[in-house]
Amino acid sequence: MTSITRRGALTTAAALALPSLAGAQARAAAPPPAELFFETPSFIDATLSPSGTHGAVVGGPAKERHALGILELATRKLTPVARLTDLDIGWVMWINAERVVFRGYDFRNSLEKSYGASALQAVNIDGSRYRTLEHRWGMNPAAAGAQDSSWLAVSYWEARDFGNLQFIDTLSDRYRQVEHPPRTNGWLLDGRGELRAALTLRDDRAAMHWRDPQGQWKQLRESDRYDGDLPRLKAVLPDGQLLVSASPGRDTQALFRFDPVANRMADTPLVAVDGFDIEPHSLVWRGDQLAGFRFVS
Repeated sequence: MTSITRRGALTTAAALALPSLAGAQARAAAPPPAELFFETPSFIDATLSPSGTHGAVVGGPAKERHALGILELATRKLTPVARLTDLDIGWVMWINAERVVFRGYDFRNSLEKSYGASALQAVNIDGSRYRTLEHRWGMNPAAAGAQDSSWLAVSYWEARDFGNLQFIDTLSDRYRQVEHPPRTNGWLLDGRGELRAALTLRDDRAAMHWRDPQGQWKQLRESDRYDGDLPRLKAVLPDGQLLVSASPGRDTQALFRFDPVANRMADTPLVAVDGFDIEPHSLVWRGDQLAGFRFVS
């Protein structure tokens, strides 16, 4: 596979301008003017590093393209690390405590034209070791590997409702394919970056699969793909059990533990909120321990 040249050039750190935290606090003291609601936001994304010592911040002045900076939390020092000349940096993800991956979008154009406008790119938190990553257009990050690893799992679509998964090294041109069941639509990796569970779709059937410690795939459950009875894969817990969302005997989705060895879901929810579906869009980890999750009710 050949890499794809990115759209937009990486500029020097000195060219990156992000608004100051002090300025944002001063503006918050007065009632916001109406025109503020129609401006491009100064900050659009911020995410904490696995070590908890740094934050990756995406944003910038309203009339400039969004850029990427790394905030050292202990000192509040903001280090500019990346800007694209004709695109906004619109999303960032930590690969490990020293490295992030990001992608450019065109927020000044329509959503259709801005989607996936640039290849995946990676950089260290000091601005070094910049690389364009994609071997195939349309790759989307599935998960980072182990926290001391530079590898990233990425997925790409082969057809309308299934695709493939591969690992790419963000520091080199190395990559490797990942063996998985045919017609896989969803992926679940454990804390070491190993593929452990998958969702497949074939015609009107959906199935949940699990990969045992010996590397063998086993189908756990199957159902009509449209009736919603199949548990939704959310995470691999440190003890090897799965975290799923489901609604057995309930009107709303809750989070359950699922034992793949026994092929059995717990009777009692791990987390449930009366009157609301629990569908976490991200999980909060402390090392290999699940500490919480974020969701929109």
